[in-house]
Amino acid sequence: MCVFVQEVMYDLEDSKYQNAEYRLSIYGRSYDEWDKLAKWAIKHHVYSDNVRWLIQVPRLLLVVLFIIRS
Repeated sequence: MCVFVQEVMYDLEDSKYQNAEYRLSIYGRSYDEWDKLAKWAIKHHVYSDNVRWLIQVPRLLLVVLFIIRS
């Protein structure tokens, strides 16, 4: 997947006015999911000014976290 994302990013950088949005979901299965996601992004160099990453957090996650912390 990283190779595909990188290729698309290179193409977007060549064209001046095109952008993309990618979505990823975090489900709260472990406390280090954000760290894993950050390490993945850094390791695979998936950064571009032409790409916005949207991180989705399911609504149920907030309910579960509230119940666990209560």
